[in-house]
Amino acid sequence: MTSDEMVSKFAGSSATALKNGATVDAGSMSSLANAGVELCAGATGISPAVQDSLSTAAKDPIFAGMADIVQGNTKVAAAVDEALTINSGE
Repeated sequence: MTSDEMVSKFAGSSATALKNGATVDAGSMSSLANAGVELCAGATGISPAVQDSLSTAAKDPIFAGMADIVQGNTKVAAAVDEALTINSGE
């Protein structure tokens, strides 16, 4: 199910994590769609989630405080600033 051929079949012209991109029938697509496929195929890597660069303690203001953020009791910017301060060791 994860072979390049099978992923291409289901992904069509969508971006995938395949090293060589999805295989598509370029003749059946517009020039804009073909340009998009070329762009995706030329991607050199995938960026990890930004929270992966935060320490466990630094995630607390955001993840443990999510209810307060959603309810408007804590501003998003304040939670992010606190997380960055904790992560930098200040």
